[in-house]
Amino acid sequence: MDTAGATAGYCWLASKRWEADLEVFALELEQGRNWQQALPCLLRLLRAYGESLPVNDGNTKPYTGLSLNFGRTHPVYEILGNSVASRDEPPYAWYVRVPDLPAFVELIAPVLEARVARSIHAGHTGDVKINLYDDGIHLQFENGTITSVAPWQKPAYSDDGICGCPPLVFLKLLFGYRSLAELRTMFPDVWTTPEGESLVNTLFPAQPSVVSSLNYI
Repeated sequence: MDTAGATAGYCWLASKRWEADLEVFALELEQGRNWQQALPCLLRLLRAYGESLPVNDGNTKPYTGLSLNFGRTHPVYEILGNSVASRDEPPYAWYVRVPDLPAFVELIAPVLEARVARSIHAGHTGDVKINLYDDGIHLQFENGTITSVAPWQKPAYSDDGICGCPPLVFLKLLFGYRSLAELRTMFPDVWTTPEGESLVNTLFPAQPSVVSSLNYI
């Protein structure tokens, strides 16, 4: 809270100390708050909280620091830099498979529609056919609403479709783990039509994940 008693942000902390560090799972401030001004105070409070935190049964390690589990990017990392954070570990990723891809895409249709509504493609009407080589997905849009999601197989010797991607590679795009540009750099069989590239980027943008990277201070 700020000096006026208004909520300024939130912090998610471990209830016990499992190792030598206090684990901090989330630290966020309201938009417009100054991170550089707030962070020194926050770090002092976190240090004091860690000193008073009970330890998990069997943990005899002395309290030595903070473990910040904020993902790939965070304002705190930018402020601390390499001079303060003594060690960092890159984030890992889940090994994900989807048994029924059209059904899953239909499930998340409201999210896809919201992304389209916020983009230059608001109110889009038309087909989105994604070629997964062994099979594919056909999305039908009507005024920005997904009216149908169905399996699709590209006809032989046809250029139909706006995007092509190996099926397991497509999951990296679907779940926001990698951007279309990153996948096209790594996999030559990932492609889009010039007209479809912007729409594919709108539907499946790369985005931050809750899977943690660790910074130790």
